[in-house]
Amino acid sequence: MIVFYFSNKDPISAHSSVMAKIMADPSLRSFNLGSLDRTQGICKWCLDPFEGAKQRHYCSSYCSQSANIYCWPQTHTSKAWRFIEKQDCSCLYCGEVFLSQIEQEIAKWDKRLKDWEIQFKRPQKGVQYHHVGSSIGSSFHLDHIIPLFKGGHGLDPKNLQVICATCHDVKTKIERKGFY
Repeated sequence: MIVFYFSNKDPISAHSSVMAKIMADPSLRSFNLGSLDRTQGICKWCLDPFEGAKQRHYCSSYCSQSANIYCWPQTHTSKAWRFIEKQDCSCLYCGEVFLSQIEQEIAKWDKRLKDWEIQFKRPQKGVQYHHVGSSIGSSFHLDHIIPLFKGGHGLDPKNLQVICATCHDVKTKIERKGFY
């Protein structure tokens, strides 16, 4: 079984006013979190108050990761989360399962983090999605189920899936055939 620091948790949906800003432009492929209002002591994502440093933007690392998954679906972290948690490590088109590759990466990162813990004498949080995604992210691509040029929403989680690079190339060629 694959276990991550944030494993088996769906990202937190943003406060409704934040989500409205994110979903306002369906053609966007990412959303600049810098454009959200920042008030000291208020989380940019869930708008809950929190105590802490002036430089913090989020009440927790969970809100921070949720914001990244929603607003930057093309990143390695977001792709890895979607692929592992929502698609059982398999391509939705050809059915190829990447579980052994992912388990190898987790084992590699787990060892690396334990070595760092010893070397730097401070505890590590554990393997996170960005560790795995940065290593094997080129093996799978984010795909818009309904392409943007056909009216699909660029950031709607219901319009996003992760498929292997080969299937993505084939699907894109078929979708664009006759369009250009």
